[in-house]
Amino acid sequence: MHSCKNNNTSNLEDLKVIAEVLSGNKHAYGTLITKYQNKLYNMALRISHNVEDSLDITQESFLKAYYNLNKFDSNKPFLPWLLKINHNTALTFIKKRKKSVDISKMENVITTKDNTERKVFVESLLNLLPEDYRILLELRHYQDMTYEDMARELNITVSNVKSKLFRARKQVQELFRRSI
Repeated sequence: MHSCKNNNTSNLEDLKVIAEVLSGNKHAYGTLITKYQNKLYNMALRISHNVEDSLDITQESFLKAYYNLNKFDSNKPFLPWLLKINHNTALTFIKKRKKSVDISKMENVITTKDNTERKVFVESLLNLLPEDYRILLELRHYQDMTYEDMARELNITVSNVKSKLFRARKQVQELFRRSI
């Protein structure tokens, strides 16, 4: 019974903070971060088994919650909503990490070839891509350009750069799988 009372009190406190944030006091959100960062971090760590990834997941979860506070149903407790965001963020993070493992496997196969063979192999894969994908990959990986620089250079948004790069990498992975 005492625990339920504490949960209700805690949720009422959360709702007051959320109301403050939604009315323009952005700094009030720090109260929720301080209150729940350990819970989110521990959940992320149980899912990712990696300290640095867990920190990233926790930060990203708080950002997602902040930007979606206006969608939060104040008739329900805040913590389960926040934990659900954290859980989904962690699962998405793990999926992305698995895809990057695929890329590193691809790089390992490529590095086992000698330089000339490797260069020809990579160029042949890149030549199979649509031109805009190929350009983005070359700017990012051969010229080490930032997303912002690429966006400026190509006169597109940073989010467009990121999404096209994601699709380009996915297409390269698929081409690579078919070629082995």
